Amino acid sequence: MQAWAGPVSGGVPNGAVAVLVDGENVAWNVSEVLLRCARTLGAPTILRAYCNRLNPNGWDGDGRFQLTYLDTQAGKNSADIRLVIDAMDIVHAAAVDSIVIASTDRDFAPLAHRLRASGLYVLGVGRREASAIFRHSCSDFHVLNHAPEPAPPPQPVVVAARAVTRPAALSKEDALIHDLIRSCGKDGWLELTRINPHLSKSGFMIGDTPEKTWRAYLEKRDTLYDCEPRGPTARVRLRQR
Repeated sequence: MQAWAGPVSGGVPNGAVAVLVDGENVAWNVSEVLLRCARTLGAPTILRAYCNRLNPNGWDGDGRFQLTYLDTQAGKNSADIRLVIDAMDIVHAAAVDSIVIASTDRDFAPLAHRLRASGLYVLGVGRREASAIFRHSCSDFHVLNHAPEPAPPPQPVVVAARAVTRPAALSKEDALIHDLIRSCGKDGWLELTRINPHLSKSGFMIGDTPEKTWRAYLEKRDTLYDCEPRGPTARVRLRQR
């Protein structure tokens, strides 16, 4: 199959383009192909990839794409849901004229139909086994040809003198706290006041524990956390090993 050279006939705005990648379904090694396809439609202004935090498929090494990590406790279709929500936000903001959806998942067919009904040009990009339902729901579809793996993306420079690793066995609550510190902490520190709103969503209430307060809970687990200082500015970080 020949490489896709762009939309077949006129009527496609040569304006802004969003590229939304199902990072659980499509690996980083196709990023250059995605950008070439996007540039045939206009200027790529929004580049996002939706990834499993524990297996980002290489997207964590490409600084051009904004990453949305899915929590380790998230369900099977979490990446799909976040991608769909962002796509509809982009439509309502009238931010682009075209959207590239990179996936082989047929579940994106309804989204493609909705985007086209809103006046956007939708280019699907996926592997050869992509279902006909998803292909035909898009304005056009580009099949990713098999190609040798490119060199891995450059790894970010690690400034810390000592690596911080997550212990092998954590409770569900401590795993959530670890993820929260890593994703929302500033310079490795997280305000204690931010923990309760996040953990309460999972049904964990600190008042039901023997410690009763987050500081007491964290200080009791001093092999996992460092806390400082007391008062409204109290904060926590992962224990430096």
